[in-house]
Amino acid sequence: MITTKDLLLILSSARDKCIDWLFETKTQYQKKVIKEGKDFTDKSVDELDENLRKQWPRKGRLEVEIYQERKGQVTAHNKKYER
Repeated sequence: MITTKDLLLILSSARDKCIDWLFETKTQYQKKVIKEGKDFTDKSVDELDENLRKQWPRKGRLEVEIYQERKGQVTAHNKKYER
């Protein structure tokens, strides 16, 4: 026969083991979610950078800046010449 005291001890031990297991599982899941979230964010940033490079490559941007600067110099020279 199992006494009431022994039964309470067995049940409380089982409850404690179950709660410890749930807490450990929750902690592991939280770490996994944080890691996957960081990986997803890094991947998204890399993908965004790549797509931005496709839309506006550095070479094209420099060419546009140089062209615009040169056009401004030519325009200023023509205005001086007209005066």
